[in-house]
Amino acid sequence: MKQVIVMIAMVMLGLALAGLVGEFAKSAGTIADSSMDQIEEITVPSVR
Repeated sequence: MKQVIVMIAMVMLGLALAGLVGEFAKSAGTIADSSMDQIEEITVPSVR
């Protein structure tokens, strides 16, 4: 019985971690895109 409870808890923990990793990947992509835009803005000379 204990083994079943532990197995269910581990599956739930795995699902929770997968959700966190998915959210982190999305926010990291947003940060990377924003950083690239700022770098391009700084390094590319403006056309006047």
